[in-house]
Amino acid sequence: MSHTAWCDAVCPNIVDLDLSSNDITDASALAGLKDLEKLRLTDNAIESLSFATDLPRLTQLLVQGNRLGHMKEISHLAQLQNLRTLYLQNIDGSSPNPVCEHLAYRSGIFRQLEFLTNLDGQRCLDDAETRALKAPIEPITAPKLAIPEYERWIPNQFWDDVLVKPESVAEPQSVVMESVLKDCHRLDASAQVLLDRCNGFANVKGVVNS
Repeated sequence: MSHTAWCDAVCPNIVDLDLSSNDITDASALAGLKDLEKLRLTDNAIESLSFATDLPRLTQLLVQGNRLGHMKEISHLAQLQNLRTLYLQNIDGSSPNPVCEHLAYRSGIFRQLEFLTNLDGQRCLDDAETRALKAPIEPITAPKLAIPEYERWIPNQFWDDVLVKPESVAEPQSVVMESVLKDCHRLDASAQVLLDRCNGFANVKGVVNS
């Protein structure tokens, strides 16, 4: 018989229970202990707090060093109006559950457990902090952006003027294209010089065509 099942059968009216370091993975058998007020389950392998929903008189719950990995597990404690103390890690940060790494760990717990007065050995939020958490969150509206109309970056007749028929020019078409490429490189180099000067590189040498 498991430790949890044994407690349920032999001590149904127990109010203070310590089952630390017992390799417990499932504490659902504790649901029958309706009078339980203080429960210590530190250093086990528990992944869910769903069993706690059936412990209405629970005031203290210590579950450091388990495998609770998601903030949704805290929602199982939301109906425990008598719960005042909750430990998911020690006050010095040792023996944490994975959920303690959540970016909104403390504020997320106090949002769900407004009646809590002690979390991991630290006091609950003061009145100003509590009001801030309860304040309605204003919806964020993205600014309206106008998508510019489509515009060609190369003029319609550009290639007509460059890629002309061979018989209409004295030079081969490859020579014309090479000349256009050189002009593009020259413009690109000139633009880079201007950008460098704008960025404070006053001594940059270069040729800027007018």
